[in-house]
Amino acid sequence: MVRHRLVILLGILAVVLSVGSAGFAKENYDNPAGMSSADQKSITALQSAKAEARAEAAQKLGESACKEAVDPLIQVMQRDNDYRVRMSAGLALLKIGDTKALQAIKEQSANDANKTVRTALAGVAREMAKLDLAQR
Repeated sequence: MVRHRLVILLGILAVVLSVGSAGFAKENYDNPAGMSSADQKSITALQSAKAEARAEAAQKLGESACKEAVDPLIQVMQRDNDYRVRMSAGLALLKIGDTKALQAIKEQSANDANKTVRTALAGVAREMAKLDLAQR
């Protein structure tokens, strides 16, 4: 069953990487001191008009474990018009591993309009809860 869920999440990630275009409300994100220029560019790209660029930016922020991106990624996960971008943001939050995102992930997994996003984020929430317990 765990393997099946992993396969589903990997499939979802593949979908996220092949995203089309959609809109997202533009917001300004601060550039904290010490953040790499690549991470800064990725945070800015979360505001792109192209969903593919937003999904790719979220993925890069997760891969670099950019703690400064947690709040912008939570906003993307909650507000983006494209379900694939919302999933990508949730997966990035898991990769970053900051458990302060756990409550937002749980809420989104219960309330997202898209069943695939709800399922993916429920898995992310379970994994994040394990991290939370391990950190205590």
